[in-house]
Amino acid sequence: MAHSADGFIGRKGIRTPMTSDAGWKRVYADRAKADAVMIGIETANTDNPGLTSHGAGRDPVRIVIDTHARLDPASRMAQTARDIPTWVITVKDNAPALEALGVHVITAPALDGHIDLDAALAKLDVGTIICEGGARLAQSLNTYGLIDELILIEATQVVLGEGIPLPVLTNFTPVSEEQISTDTWRSYVKRSS
Repeated sequence: MAHSADGFIGRKGIRTPMTSDAGWKRVYADRAKADAVMIGIETANTDNPGLTSHGAGRDPVRIVIDTHARLDPASRMAQTARDIPTWVITVKDNAPALEALGVHVITAPALDGHIDLDAALAKLDVGTIICEGGARLAQSLNTYGLIDELILIEATQVVLGEGIPLPVLTNFTPVSEEQISTDTWRSYVKRSS
């Protein structure tokens, strides 16, 4: 998860790029190695990402955690769903506008008004999933102990002053730190019980 030097992951409702060009190349390479890349609906609708490997290898399955199936049918992911597998995990039984575009809609049970992430992820036939945000999704994954490895990317040259704070993610042990251009990549693993 990328964040500014002052601890924000972005500005509410505004796409906020932070990672250096060299950092993005690493992100694309990591995506090419993963089975899937996952984001929450707020990130999907704010950033309108493609979530591809940008030619660094095969494109991963794109997963949107979207309780009420609000992914915009005009979004890049929906519009390219026939070419790159795109899954929306929702509590709704169907989403005809998305399904007509080739989006695979997966119904998951609700828990406290949101998707039961543990049950939803158990339904998927994928190995490695990279979660690229946002804050609410990362916090939920952490709360349910569903993060095995955490990578925080500090954009050391970016200061936002305000915005969406980096969520507090607990129970991780630092394992490495690497400088990629102006970004500091810090890796952590889940602390054993």
